[in-house]
Amino acid sequence: MEIIKPLRLGVMQRPYYWRQGHRLAVTVIALATLEEPSVLLPEQELWVLLDEALDENEQIDLLMPKPCAEFLVNGHAYTRHVADRKRCRVQARLDDRCKALMVHGDRHWQNDRSTEPADFEVMPLGRRWAYGGPGYEANPIGIGHAPQWIDGRELWLLPNVEHIGQPLLAPDQSPEAPAGFGMREVDAPGHRAKLGQYDEETLERDGPGLAESFDWHFFNLAPDDQQWPDRDRLAAGLEYEFLNMHPELARLAGHLPDGLARCFVMRQPTGDESRLEEIPLRLTTAWFFPDRRSVALIHHGDLAVSDEQASDIQYLMPAFEASAAPRDLEHYAEALARRLDEEEGDLYAFDEAALIGEPFIGAGFDTEPLDQGPSDPLMDNMLRRQEEAMRNERKRMESVGLDPQRFADLSSAGGDEELRLHRLADLPRVGRNIRRKEAELEARAERERAAALERLRDQEPTTANRELLAQLENPDWEIPPFDFAARSAQLQALYRTDFSAAPSTLPPREENDRRLRQQYRDSVQFCKAAPVLEGAAADALRRKVAEAYARDRDLSGMDLTGADLSGMDLSGARLIGVLLESANLADARLDGADLSEAILARTCLDGTSLRGADCLGANLSHAVARNACFVGAAFGDGQCWEVQFEACDFSHARLSGMLWQKCELIACRFDEASLEELSFHACRLTRPSFVEATLASISWVESTLEAADFERAELDDCSLVETQVPHARFVQATLSACYMVLDSDLEAADFSGARLAETNLRGIGLSSASFREARLADCDLSEARLAGADLRRAIASNCLFTGADLRAARLDDAHLMQSLLRHADLRGADLRGASLFGSDLAEVHLDEDSLLDEADFGRVNFHPRRRSEAAS
Repeated sequence: MEIIKPLRLGVMQRPYYWRQGHRLAVTVIALATLEEPSVLLPEQELWVLLDEALDENEQIDLLMPKPCAEFLVNGHAYTRHVADRKRCRVQARLDDRCKALMVHGDRHWQNDRSTEPADFEVMPLGRRWAYGGPGYEANPIGIGHAPQWIDGRELWLLPNVEHIGQPLLAPDQSPEAPAGFGMREVDAPGHRAKLGQYDEETLERDGPGLAESFDWHFFNLAPDDQQWPDRDRLAAGLEYEFLNMHPELARLAGHLPDGLARCFVMRQPTGDESRLEEIPLRLTTAWFFPDRRSVALIHHGDLAVSDEQASDIQYLMPAFEASAAPRDLEHYAEALARRLDEEEGDLYAFDEAALIGEPFIGAGFDTEPLDQGPSDPLMDNMLRRQEEAMRNERKRMESVGLDPQRFADLSSAGGDEELRLHRLADLPRVGRNIRRKEAELEARAERERAAALERLRDQEPTTANRELLAQLENPDWEIPPFDFAARSAQLQALYRTDFSAAPSTLPPREENDRRLRQQYRDSVQFCKAAPVLEGAAADALRRKVAEAYARDRDLSGMDLTGADLSGMDLSGARLIGVLLESANLADARLDGADLSEAILARTCLDGTSLRGADCLGANLSHAVARNACFVGAAFGDGQCWEVQFEACDFSHARLSGMLWQKCELIACRFDEASLEELSFHACRLTRPSFVEATLASISWVESTLEAADFERAELDDCSLVETQVPHARFVQATLSACYMVLDSDLEAADFSGARLAETNLRGIGLSSASFREARLADCDLSEARLAGADLRRAIASNCLFTGADLRAARLDDAHLMQSLLRHADLRGADLRGASLFGSDLAEVHLDEDSLLDEADFGRVNFHPRRRSEAAS
């Protein structure tokens, strides 16, 4: 279920079981100001307020429908408005419900008489200051029920908050109920009695849901005199009044907002489309915070769902609107569609007006003016797409000798008022304007290109013109090779220019060289391949390398693009920042070499030895390596786009902070290697070996790991997303906080003897997998496809198997204590001798082939049973 909500509403949901059916309770909370006109505040302010105002044992709501309306108050008494600083009368009223309390300063019993109250300016009204204490079940956190040790002496305190006209006259006297405006003790015997009676017949019929004898008033938290037994909801606009409960105002009065919350859901589509439906909500609770001039308006509703997880609900969306101006269902369907749009949905995340009536939109970070100084990073991000498009057009025009100034000037586009974002709430409007402007610029660029084509066609058909024309007409035009030497020469020419007439603004030459190399390193994978040197040029460069290596082994910074260094021994060489694109390093020895920040793109590394080499920051994109040795080498913060490695050895290597994109690795070894913060996207790894390797924060996305071996490896915070891992081995491996999701498949994977902790295997394919003698702790295998899996003698305590497919699985002698197997399919499963103590087997699917002999079913919950199998 995905929740789509405005910033100014909080929404919580709670599935429950009632009368042999699953239902979803929905609670929508709006924090409104106690002023005229009342507005809603962002949800974040609600939780900050509750964290500060409520006691640790208090909660805003039990998140279930209430049979009658109520109001609660959290706050303080203030003596600023009365003459007597020792005591104060406070009063709270909503509509026709009015209640008053007497608040005293601190006092205690002395010789069976109360001492004079101490002066006070402000006194909390919570249950800690009302009658109670240990042993008093109606309020175990209060004071007055028993003496306390304070500052080394025993004192018998009196409560600060009492009912009007019901003072305590002796230490052994207790009131009928503790005084207060807030929530009562839900564990008090009188309140617990509303839970109803549960016996075997009730459990068989209703378990584990609410019994028929359950009193729904259990979910009403306010004292009885703050409830309306004859009303199931509060009307909008009710009048309220508070006396001596605000630091500045003796009387705080007004009306609730004249608006109500609504809530909508869209179920999972069963056919071609899904429609929006409304959950009827009732405003059941107003929880006031007078000294903060705010009120939490709590709305409740519920609807029937398919199961205990409400898996048939795809989207849930709350709203708030004026009572006198309700919006139709079509309006909210359009609002949901806009927020779900894949390309533009993010723009509507701050479109509060679509889900909140505009008069109720109070101040928030979405309505505050953004800083519109000289630098506007947010606008830079908003304009990035059109700037990228125009920048590419400029490069294309420059490459064919045309003037890019004929295009629209982006700086003026960014200055248009219609494109300026003054507040986040304007994102939809600004987004529409930017898309329109982008379309205009693209159209102008296309017209300019067409005009350039016409001019070239009219010119003399020279070889140069034909080449330019071919480039303009080719829609798959590619960025040319990165000519480092030519660009470096251009920069050097600039430094040789006479700047005596004006001071030079060029950065230092070393800084320019560093930036140029960084640009090359970051973009080489997107350029055409650099040419390979041949003949005399290749021989001359090879001799130059040999001479430099013989002299001091320092080749740092050299341009060896396209060089043939095959078979050379360059062990221990310094090759920092060296340019080796399209170079041939086949059978070369580079053991212990320093190749940090080197460019190894499109390099041939067949048979190359880089044992113990430093390759930090190197770019290996499009490199090809067969039978290469990278044992003990270090790789980090580099690029690996579309590499092809076969039978390469990365044992004991260290790899960190790298992106592997569309790479193919065949039979490569990473045994005992250390891998950290690597991302493999759209990669194919065939028979990789990670035996005894350490993997931390590794992700495989849309990839394939065929017959991968992770025996005795340690995987921490690793993830598989839409990745296929058939026939993988995790024998005796350790997996901690890993997750494998979104149609990932580990068919026939072997986890024998492995240890898995807090690992998410929810909904993935594990058919015929083996977890024999594995240990699983706090793992989630809900809805996993485990048909034919082997879990013999596995220990899987406190794990989730909800809805898992365990048909014909071997679970004999497994330990599944306190695990959740609700809705699991156990047809044909073998559970002989399994320990299921304290587990939940509600609505599991069994058949005559399910083997349950000698299984431990102590304290197992079987309710509700799957109806078709209840008799058996």
